[in-house]
Amino acid sequence: KDAIKEDLPLHLACDRRAPPSFISALLDAYPRAASVPGRRGALPLHLAAERDSPPSVIVALVRAYPEALDRSDGSGRFPRDFPQSNDICREALNRPSACWIEDVEKEDYLRRVARKRTLLRQKMVQLRCAVAISAERRDRTKRSIEELEPVLAAHEALEKKQRDEEARLREVEERTRDTIRELSRRVEALGSALNKSPPPSAEEVGGAQSVKAATKCSYMTDSQMECEKLVAKMAQIKKDMRNLKEVVSSLNQGIGGATDGHKERKAPKSGGAAEEHLWKIDV
Repeated sequence: KDAIKEDLPLHLACDRRAPPSFISALLDAYPRAASVPGRRGALPLHLAAERDSPPSVIVALVRAYPEALDRSDGSGRFPRDFPQSNDICREALNRPSACWIEDVEKEDYLRRVARKRTLLRQKMVQLRCAVAISAERRDRTKRSIEELEPVLAAHEALEKKQRDEEARLREVEERTRDTIRELSRRVEALGSALNKSPPPSAEEVGGAQSVKAATKCSYMTDSQMECEKLVAKMAQIKKDMRNLKEVVSSLNQGIGGATDGHKERKAPKSGGAAEEHLWKIDV
């Protein structure tokens, strides 16, 4: 019980010549145990040297705490004072502690450098992956832009065509309004002329009393026919205006379909219909 209270597991393992793998595991679990004095003031290196431990155990304990070479136990003995059957153990114990400290510091430095190098390699791999992902996203974006360019061009063309059709429709509407006003004025003039001048009687026409009466009858008949033609022409103009509005509505539907479906669609051919309406109005 007293030994367990004073000694750490590493002291007990070195005193009882435990397997090197077991001692190495104890050092990995608690490296500071190599610098803690145990029973009789002995360090683990004193106990291992006294028990003539294998070279791997001696070297591991020296590397864990090189200053133990210059420290004595409770009896005033140094690790170098114990006889060794192995030449490697004698070399390790007789080597100056400064050399061991320098080696340990160099190993620690190289270990830190290797660790940093590993971290840098990992970061480089992560950066390469990020760059690859960024390049893939850029390519996808570029392809999307290339796919959208024809759709946008078609959309702009449809919008331009719609603006042209709307301009032509406004022009046709203005000309139609002017024509309707002129026709209305002429119809009103003819109506008032008919009201003011009643048709000649049958006696005047049949008797051919004068050339003036026959001319007047012919003029009134022609006026009535012209009035009927003007009324029919106004109805045709209104019908043409309704057709033009339907053409513009179909253009709007074509533009909406091209934008939603990302597909280029052909706009309905309405130029010929508009030109036909203009020709009818001119006639």
